[in-house]
Amino acid sequence: MTGKSLNPKEIELRKALDAVVPDGYLDEEEERGLAQKAIELGVADKFDAILVEECARHGAIRGKAAAGEIYNYLKSRYGDKKIPGKEVDSIKKWCQSLIPENNPDKDGAEQQLMNKAVEIIEKYGVKQSSAAPVVIGIVVGIAVVGGAIFMLLPKKTQVVEKERVVTETKLVKPTPRALSQEEKTQIDNLLAKMSQHIEAGKYTDPPEDCAKMDLDAIRRIDPKGTYKGSEIEDLVSKIVESYIGLARRAHEDENPEATRKWISRARLFFRDSEIIREFEKEIGLVETE
Repeated sequence: MTGKSLNPKEIELRKALDAVVPDGYLDEEEERGLAQKAIELGVADKFDAILVEECARHGAIRGKAAAGEIYNYLKSRYGDKKIPGKEVDSIKKWCQSLIPENNPDKDGAEQQLMNKAVEIIEKYGVKQSSAAPVVIGIVVGIAVVGGAIFMLLPKKTQVVEKERVVTETKLVKPTPRALSQEEKTQIDNLLAKMSQHIEAGKYTDPPEDCAKMDLDAIRRIDPKGTYKGSEIEDLVSKIVESYIGLARRAHEDENPEATRKWISRARLFFRDSEIIREFEKEIGLVETE
C-alpha cells in the first residue's frame, strides 16, 4: 500500500483485491466483481489506480488489460488481415513477455494467459492451409444435401420447422438500469478529471492517472452511456483526432512503427471509429472497398 492516508472504503477495496490477486492472474470476471464493489463503496473513481498499484505489488496479470494489449499488438502488426498460421507460435512467445518478473505463479499465470491469447487469435482470424477449401466444400455439400432433404419433407412439416426457428430467435432488448444520484456524481467527477487529463495531454500515460483510466471507470458505472453520453463521446473524439494527427505526422516521416502505435492508441478509445478506418484507407493500411 501507499503511505497516503486512506479512507475506510478504499482500505476495504484493497482488502478485496488482496484476496484475489496473489495467485498471479486477475480474470475479467473477478475484475468486474471488484469494479462493482468499488461502485457500491462509492470509490469507483479510485478503482483503476488502486487496481494497477495492487497488481504491480503482487506481480499479477490483469486478464482484461492483457487482452487489450494482445489485440492492439495484432492490430498494429496485421491490420485487418488474418494472421499467417506460421506466426502463431511467435505471437504466443511475445505474450509471455506480459508476465511480470515478480509473478507468484508463473506457470499458472502463463496457462491462463495462453488460453486468453488463443481465444483472441482465433477471433482475429488465422490464414487457413491449402486444405481449407476441401473442408469448405464438404460443409457446402452437407448444406446442399440438408436443404434437399428439407424440401422433400411434407409442406406441413416445413411450416412448423420455420415457425419454430422464428420463435427461438426472437430477441428482447433489456432496459438500461437507472443510475443513482451518487453514481451520477461519480461520473461528473470523473468527467472533470478526464477533461483535465486531456488538456494535459495525458491520454493513456501514466496508466494509473490518465484519461483512459477515467473513461474506463465511467463506462463501468454506466455501460450504456445513459448519463452525459454525448459529452463523453465528444471528449473521446477529441482524443482520437489527436492520435490520428500524431499518426499522420509519423506516416509523413515514413515511420510505420510509430504510425501503427498511434492508431493502436486511438483504438483504445473508439475501436470502431469511422475516422480511424478512413485514415487507414488513406495511408494504405487497409484496402479500399
